[in-house]
Amino acid sequence: MTGDRATRLAPWLIGIGGLLLFTLGVDHRDFIHLEARFALFAQEMLRQGWSVFPTAYGEPYPDYPATGTILIDLVSLVSGAVTPLTAVLPTAAAAALTLVFTYLIGALHSPRWGLYAVLFELCTYQFVASARSVSLDPFVTLAATGCIYAVHSSELKPDARRLWFLAVGLVFGFVMRGPIGLIIPAAVVTVFDLIERRWTALTVTSALSVGLLVIGALGLLAAARAQGGDSFASRVIHQEVIGRMTEVTRHPPIYFYPVNALAAFAISFPVAVAVAACGFGAVIRPATPAWRLMRHLAAWMVVIIAGLSIPTKQEIRYLLPIVPAAALMAASLLADTPASPPLLRLRSVVLRLFLLLPWLGLGLIAAGLALPRLHTLIPPEARLGIAATLLAAIAALTVIARQRVHDGPSRELATVALGVGAFLAVTLLVIEPIAVDLNRVGPFVDEVRSHRTAGAPIAFYRIGPDAADIKFMAALNEPIRPLFIQTAEELDTLQPNTVIIAGRNDFDALPAPLKARLRPLAEGRIARTPSVAFVVEMRGEKAASPPA
Repeated sequence: MTGDRATRLAPWLIGIGGLLLFTLGVDHRDFIHLEARFALFAQEMLRQGWSVFPTAYGEPYPDYPATGTILIDLVSLVSGAVTPLTAVLPTAAAAALTLVFTYLIGALHSPRWGLYAVLFELCTYQFVASARSVSLDPFVTLAATGCIYAVHSSELKPDARRLWFLAVGLVFGFVMRGPIGLIIPAAVVTVFDLIERRWTALTVTSALSVGLLVIGALGLLAAARAQGGDSFASRVIHQEVIGRMTEVTRHPPIYFYPVNALAAFAISFPVAVAVAACGFGAVIRPATPAWRLMRHLAAWMVVIIAGLSIPTKQEIRYLLPIVPAAALMAASLLADTPASPPLLRLRSVVLRLFLLLPWLGLGLIAAGLALPRLHTLIPPEARLGIAATLLAAIAALTVIARQRVHDGPSRELATVALGVGAFLAVTLLVIEPIAVDLNRVGPFVDEVRSHRTAGAPIAFYRIGPDAADIKFMAALNEPIRPLFIQTAEELDTLQPNTVIIAGRNDFDALPAPLKARLRPLAEGRIARTPSVAFVVEMRGEKAASPPA
């Protein structure tokens, strides 16, 4: 295969390979974390039809536009049901396209830079975990990366048509995530124009962003009023703007995002920070096109971290759009041999780290098997034997590559690729199964379903709404609108045979006379919370002994 043909095929291979990687094996697990909420949205949409905002228990939900849910619904029409695969597929596609745009940004300077950037992204746990989940943050990441590719490529290869992609990216970000989905890519592009002193472009970008934001916000509010009335429109304003500024009583420390990102977005973010520190002078006053891109990448990360640090509501997953910038900056260290001695030393350290990854993975598995406290966390779904075999094979290939591949750049690329393979083997075969098992609800739901009278109502006692109840109802997948009760006295007001779900601690705290009339159905976990399902017998009826 010639070099030109390989360069043309690379984006396709990266996109298809990323999509396969991000969907491999996801159909054989429970909905966990935020996945359950989007699964419930999609289940209701599949039964009731499309709307501008998704619904939970028939009521419109104010926090997200329904675009992501509609994508899940469209995919689910093929199988006729919302499954983990159909729910994850749109997110996985967005993450795979992000890999493509990341490669294209780096490849504007050298294909090797783009390839290393993709490898760093695939070695970033939060990125891979989000790509294999149901989340809207990968869509914002895709919008930001696509917009930067449009403006950076138009600067290197003048073509006004590329800037149309900027408008497409901003609109895409808004329809997928609401105002924040437009603000993040707009901020990144605006800083790009500001640094380059492209005043005309800055004016056009700013006007375009503000115009689209105003039009989109007004359209969103009009849709909210049409779907849920003025009260729902007020809730949308609160969730999208006011709540993000006031929802948390105490503002997180200013270092919340930078410090937590070092762990959540390792390896790419810590390496990017180290590259920026070692090459600080070159980043501030770039002398080459490559260092100019580095300056933009640093600004990309800084503006997102600084901007998202203003609201009181802060979640580390909101920072996902910095990953492509961090990966590209980290990749610059390996794409070419740096002239700076500090960068050379950092390069050596990073290569040694990738060389050690297979051995670190084997050590982690050995510790999990040897230490009883860790061994209890490992579920049967974790493929420790397969993971250990893969890691041993990767370690052996790494040694062979270092001995038999004499071309230095090729040997380094093989070392990094094999290290990323080791990271993915541990992530997919060990870490992800443990995370799914710790947060599963399926076995408890199955047991409740087997003992529940057909058509019986569901009630949650001191759970929710919009909490653990979402996980339970998404796993149940029935057109039921549950009841929510907060006091023990309300239990006697429920319809006979109503299945009541309660946390174990709340169940144990029920008054003794009431507990004497309870008929237990099932015990299990909703995520990490021990839970009990039971019914209340009518007064005068004899109940079975409640669970101990």
